Amino acid sequence: MFEIATYVQCVSNNDGTTILDMRVGQFLALNRTGAFIWEGLLRGDRFEKIVEGLAQTTGANAREVEKDAREFVQDLMNKGFVIENTQGAV
Repeated sequence: MFEIATYVQCVSNNDGTTILDMRVGQFLALNRTGAFIWEGLLRGDRFEKIVEGLAQTTGANAREVEKDAREFVQDLMNKGFVIENTQGAV
């Protein structure tokens, strides 16, 4: 289970989402695909549900979507925007 870090703020519009790490002033602009994943994380959706929804929405291969989404979330974790909550894992 992944969670948005408490010090992160975001703004969304039709073009995507911009996220900001309030601790250091680092921001990251997300495209629509990144914003889809981000919104799922905000809702507390399971990673598998986010991947399934993204694959259905885009018509892309589910395995490729999972691989790319996992890399994206790992990048967000490396930058401190997202944390992994192992207590909520099922």
